[in-house]
Amino acid sequence: MKSKQATISKTTRQRRARRTKPGSHTPSLSTNLHDRIASRAFENYERRIRQGPLDDWLQAEKKILGPKWMTKKQLIRDFKKLRNHCIALRSDFNTFQFLFDVDRTNILDTVAPAFFRDINLIMIRDWYSRCSVLMDPPKSMGFENLSIEYINFQLENIGLLNGQAKRLTKSLLAYGRIIRHADNKLIGHLDLKSVRRNRSLGKHKIQKLHTFLRNIQKYCDSVGTQLGVGPLDFSASPCKGDVQDLLRALQGCGYVRADKPDLAHSP
Repeated sequence: MKSKQATISKTTRQRRARRTKPGSHTPSLSTNLHDRIASRAFENYERRIRQGPLDDWLQAEKKILGPKWMTKKQLIRDFKKLRNHCIALRSDFNTFQFLFDVDRTNILDTVAPAFFRDINLIMIRDWYSRCSVLMDPPKSMGFENLSIEYINFQLENIGLLNGQAKRLTKSLLAYGRIIRHADNKLIGHLDLKSVRRNRSLGKHKIQKLHTFLRNIQKYCDSVGTQLGVGPLDFSASPCKGDVQDLLRALQGCGYVRADKPDLAHSP
């Protein structure tokens, strides 16, 4: 018997690469697409040629400081947004304090006790949530947070974080730990054990609340001064159509004071 000669499968044979003339267009690309790529390649070439010592410095700066390092101008914009949040927080507190003052709760009970009781609880929950976000870390779950620690981190990067801001931050975060405990277990989430036990979380003395308000004002003034935007007093927030006008209107409608249980609770 004659032995069979080894054969090469047609499917495994390799074709010789097709040669193209220098300067000829790639067959798979349209003329328009080829022109676009050529134009972009030339732009990249020009950009690389223009690079000099300044570009080298900026690249080194980015490497050392990290991609999240920002300029002072950007930090000022972010700080102003954080300060606006603090202004709104203080305004909410002023509204709550004036509306649910012990001397005024009787008129609220006379007008709409159930409604104002709901408003009372809504404002307390909102206070806990809005205070809590100020205490967030600079970054969590892959996202950056605009918070006190974030501003401090950026201030330190450009050498503007002073001792006063550090001391005030320590006090603010201590108050935040009280607030966050309630926010995490009863407002932002419903912790099963806390709900079953019907426990009241986040209680604190009125002195701690007032200390927090003073310190948040001082912190904003300190950082504002360091950044060159100056201090801004936001301790008072009267305006047309505010809670004082509401109570004057209720009193003007002839609602009288009545002896009913106090429905107000402090945050």
